[in-house]
Formats: sequence, C-alpha cells, structure tokens
Amino acid sequence: MPAFGRFPVLALALMLSAPAVASVDISDALIAVTDLGLGNYGFTQGGWTAGGLVTGSFTGSDDNFDGQLNSFDGEISQFSMSFSGNANVKPFSLGLSDLFGLVYDLNHNVLGDGVLGTDEEGILVIGPRTIYDAGPGLITICGIGDPCALIANVPEPATWALLIAGFGLTGAVLRRRGGLRGAYTPERLLR
Repeated sequence: MPAFGRFPVLALALMLSAPAVASVDISDALIAVTDLGLGNYGFTQGGWTAGGLVTGSFTGSDDNFDGQLNSFDGEISQFSMSFSGNANVKPFSLGLSDLFGLVYDLNHNVLGDGVLGTDEEGILVIGPRTIYDAGPGLITICGIGDPCALIANVPEPATWALLIAGFGLTGAVLRRRGGLRGAYTPERLLR
C-alpha cells in the first residue's frame, strides 16, 4: 500500500464523479419585440436573476394569414440571438439551425404573454451546449407566478468524460478495498 493511503485515492475518485450540473438562470420579464419593418423583428429580454441580456432578431411572413409568425408553419426565414452572459450562464450566440420553435403574435410588441391552449407564443432554441426557452406554449407558463424564461449551459463532453472516469476509479478503489464483495462479477455469473 502506498504511503498516501487509500482515502486520498477514494476522495479523488469521488470528486471526479461529482455530478456535472448545468448552469441555469431564469427571467421574470417578457420578451420585448420591435417591428423593424419588412417582416424583420428585433427582440430583447432582461430580468435574469444574475443579470445579463438576451438580444436577437428574426424575419418572417404570415403566409397563412392567422396573425402569427410560426416556425412550425415554415414562416420564419431568419433567426439569431445572443446572451451577454452572467455569473450563472456563459455568453453564447445561436442561429436559425438551433431554433426548435418560435411563435409570435403580430398584434402587439411582446412575446410570451399568450394564453395556453388558444394563443400560445414563445421561443425554444437548443444549441450544442445551450438551451433558451421563453414564453408559454413550449415549457414555461409566464405571467402567472412562473418564470418567463429559462436559459442554461449544458456541460461539455470533457465534463462527462471526467464523470465517467470518476465512477470507474471509485469502483476500482472500492473493489480493491473489498467494498464490493457482494457484487456480481463475471466469474460469479458464470458459475
């Protein structure tokens, strides 16, 4: 047994296997939308608990004349957004290829104040390591005590690799210490 003992190895293994938690923040503000003309719209959203600002733009046309721009109907032709970052969530930018859904009522200048089931509007953007969800109709119910938006950074693959390595090292240390004596091993299963 090395001089440093088993405890530091086990502690290191447990630290490596600590859960990889996404960094999350919520906003209590609706998305302010500005009509820039010719089917172009700009939007901003503040109100994040740790500060920061979401800004972006989208372009669309109401092809089915229902009073909404709806990406599910193919009415959004351009989309981009960015978050300035804060203590909870790193800054990021996302584009049209990351847009899961966007529904916007053309009759006013806010997004996310619709009524569930009848007048739903919102934005859901899922990037490689980032999620932005705002307004009712997708996940959140804004304006009746719940957050208006959620933003999150998802852990990178290297973090997941450390997590898996930590679990493996924890298992190896416990097995070597005899902590897994009652565990099923390939030898026991073949008996």
